[in-house]
Formats: sequence, structure tokens, C-alpha cells
Amino acid sequence: MDLERRMQRSQGFTLSEVLLAFALLATTILTLIALSLYSAKAANKSTHSVDAAQVARRLLDRLASQASTDPTFWTADHTTTPYASGKEKVGRTEFEYEVYSQTLSDRRTGATLGGSGTGNRIKKMDIAVTWFGDSEKSGYGKRSVRDTCLVNEGL
Repeated sequence: MDLERRMQRSQGFTLSEVLLAFALLATTILTLIALSLYSAKAANKSTHSVDAAQVARRLLDRLASQASTDPTFWTADHTTTPYASGKEKVGRTEFEYEVYSQTLSDRRTGATLGGSGTGNRIKKMDIAVTWFGDSEKSGYGKRSVRDTCLVNEGL
């Protein structure tokens, strides 16, 4: 008789056990979905950062090559107004860039590096590449990548 009673009680789950199992399952599934969304967002951000860094390097190389023989580049520093600016599109992302330049000088003596005459001056060229303006994607701030190179006059 005792065996019969135990058999009748163990033939199924109670409602509270079923609800608890569903709650655990739902929590697990929602956690996995949230993790995959976070992972996709991080991968997308990383891809854009790499693309922006490549755009910055490519533009710096090209502009430094052009600037080394451009007399207008050497006549003034471009610290408040950019030497060059524009947009580059990679895939579906549009990157904006601004390039600034400044003549380098020796901190101790104040003399222009490479000499004050023409033919051997050195300038520092900085680029800022930005994407995802505030108005373009709600909830995203403007992200940016910066890079720098040195340009020697006449090379």
C-alpha cells in the first residue's frame, strides 16, 4: 500500500515546479539573447574603429606626400583651420576627417626644427576621423580616431 501511494504521487510535476522551470528557462534564454546583442554591438564598434584607423593612416600618408612639396603647406601653421577636411565612405559608414599641421620647434632654444629656411623644415600633421554624428544615430555619440605623422619639407 505504501508503494502504491508513492507511485501515485510521483506521476507528474506540480504546477509550481513547471512554472519554476519555465522561469529558469526564460531567464537563461533572455540572458543569452542580451549577451549576443552586446557582442554584436561590440564587434560593430570594433570594426568601425579599425576602419577609421585605416582611413586616418591612408589619408595621412597621401596628404603628407602631397604636403612635402606644397609651398602653401609650409607658409603657415594650420592649428585652428584645417589644412584639409572631407569625407570618406567605407562600406555603409561615412567618416569625416580634419587634418591640422604645426611647425615643430626645439623646446630648449625655440628654433624651428630643420632650420628656419626652406628645404628642411619639419611639421607635425594630425588627423581626426569621426563617425556616427549625434543626429545620424540616436543614442550614439560621435566616435573618433586620431593619428599623427611628421612631414619633412621637400622629401
